[in-house]
Amino acid sequence: MDKRYYEKTKYPNIYKHKKKGTYIVDMTVGYDHDGNRVRTTVKDFTTEKEALKFQAKSKLNHNVAIKKRNNFTIEEGYKKYRDYCINVKHHEYKTMKKKDYSFNNHIIPNFGNRIVQKCDKETAIELHKYLDTTNLSSRTKNDIHKHLSAFFNWCVKEEYMNSNPCSKVDNYKYEKGNYNIIDSEQFKTIINYINKKIDTFKENKNESIIKQLQILFMCRTVLILTFIGSLRLEEFLGLKIKNINNIVKINSAIVFQTGKGYIEKTTKTDKIRELLFSDNILSYINEYKNFMEENYMFHYDQNDYLFINPDTKKVFSENTIRKHVYKLLDDSIGFHVKLHELRHSSATEMYNSGNFEEYDISKWLGHSSVNTTREIYVHFTNKRKQRFETYMDNIFDDKK
Repeated sequence: MDKRYYEKTKYPNIYKHKKKGTYIVDMTVGYDHDGNRVRTTVKDFTTEKEALKFQAKSKLNHNVAIKKRNNFTIEEGYKKYRDYCINVKHHEYKTMKKKDYSFNNHIIPNFGNRIVQKCDKETAIELHKYLDTTNLSSRTKNDIHKHLSAFFNWCVKEEYMNSNPCSKVDNYKYEKGNYNIIDSEQFKTIINYINKKIDTFKENKNESIIKQLQILFMCRTVLILTFIGSLRLEEFLGLKIKNINNIVKINSAIVFQTGKGYIEKTTKTDKIRELLFSDNILSYINEYKNFMEENYMFHYDQNDYLFINPDTKKVFSENTIRKHVYKLLDDSIGFHVKLHELRHSSATEMYNSGNFEEYDISKWLGHSSVNTTREIYVHFTNKRKQRFETYMDNIFDDKK
């Protein structure tokens, strides 16, 4: 349909030709194999009434076809949806673990026998009434609502139902937890602490010390890639030797998937990110690489991942990385900082420096929208609060 020649009517999906005065119906008739809407345009209705009648009949036929084909319960439907999430969407293990918790512990025990086709707004309201009787946090209630809504969205996409009942009920609001944000001075303290330990171990180097050195070199590299490079955990695990130069290419990620273990996939936004690293930063990365080659008697190929476990010849697990990094953070600055919080710290430091535009920071972090950077990643730190204190003090100083 060429919208230059048609104008809207007061009825959805019905348009009138500007010159001829005839009507057309532009409507969805289903989805293709990629999940995209398939639309069709039926032209040349003489009156608006004829177009309305055709549209109503088409919807009725569509609804009857759905009703005949899809008569299953939420519990039965979740099995199909779960397979779709794992095998088609390739959801990570931790994502599926949350969905399984919501369905197996709350949704299926209370609503599992409901016929999907008969679910409506009342179903979502009943879910909220049930959740209000529990001691769950608002965040957990929000997740349960969100997971059921995602299931219904899939049902609509597969044409098992016409609309998502959860979209008609507001989700729970919750206050987001506080992040542990560190600044550049604290980061330097961490790196200096690790460097001193490395120097100490180097002086007394023997076979029993090599493992300790490997952990220190690895953690230092991880911290640099996370705080300075702003890489996600799955991104630095997926970092290959061939992509480490002055321009570091971030084009793959390593994630844990149910039933398959750790697998390689595209990055979160499915886009290649190129980061310009300084020679100083690259020297830290190369020092780790050289240490591994010299002490574990293997040579990195161009397609090898940087963080290979010398014992298993596979990529280090997320838990192994976290365990060692968190221990060093506790020892060096006295409190726990998650790896993802280091990305938040990185964004906040770049913003506070005044040297970068929000758009540039979002591209560096690999965000698809600058709003994610602005509203989630940049934090109102104590340093920024102190600027207001200084500003107010200066006002009084001027009055003296």
